[in-house]
Amino acid sequence: MTEIKDDDLIDRIDSILILEAVSGTFNDLTPEQVAVFDEAVEGK
Repeated sequence: MTEIKDDDLIDRIDSILILEAVSGTFNDLTPEQVAVFDEAVEGK
């Protein structure tokens, strides 16, 4: 195993937690809401 710096580990864990938090959200959205989300992300 290789050593991971604390900052890198924190970033990886944060990314996983965000993904877990958002992953179920899309199941509840209507197609119109998904389109609005896609437009907002593309405009970034």
